[in-house]
Amino acid sequence: MHNIMRYEFLHLLKVNENLIDQKLISIYNNDKNELKKYGLHPELTGFGFGVFLTKSNNVLIGSEFSLFSIKRERAFLKTTCNGEIFKIIENNSSLDFTDLFTIGYSRGLNSKINDFSFSLIDFHSLIYFAPAKICFQINEGSNEKYFHYMPEIGIGIGPVSISYSYNIPLSKKAISTVEKHFLYLRISYPINDYWQKMYDKRQNN
Repeated sequence: MHNIMRYEFLHLLKVNENLIDQKLISIYNNDKNELKKYGLHPELTGFGFGVFLTKSNNVLIGSEFSLFSIKRERAFLKTTCNGEIFKIIENNSSLDFTDLFTIGYSRGLNSKINDFSFSLIDFHSLIYFAPAKICFQINEGSNEKYFHYMPEIGIGIGPVSISYSYNIPLSKKAISTVEKHFLYLRISYPINDYWQKMYDKRQNN
């Protein structure tokens, strides 16, 4: 029961965060860190990082970096008081997390293909969706260079997703020669809470 009360206290402070003094901030941070042991997954707003494998006629392996990666708070708390079980199961969003402004690079394992990408927004949830992704590919073997639009859709569980992408060339010369269908296996997740800390710092000044 004590942990449930602490969780409710955290939310009371969060709602009134503009009124929190330094002593309450210390209590808030200590309780938040303690409740992580019992099922609290705090919100993360920071940088994101991922690695991926792409399969078409060629196999490419790469990594990506997100300027903003936003993961909503979730809680699965359970405690017992006088033989009675109390639970808090709270998921504030159907999205596990969202990435904004993602740049990526991949290299062919059995070819001389280099692919650079930029994605405006990626939704990571049970349905993975990246609707605004532009790539620039360089084939060192044939000296071909072209831009292409590659939206992705797939399924995901937490940081792992499998998706399909249809390649739409933005150059008329490449339309008849490029590969059209791609499969992605990706592991991606927020790596810190940098932007949240910056926001908290400004609020405390």
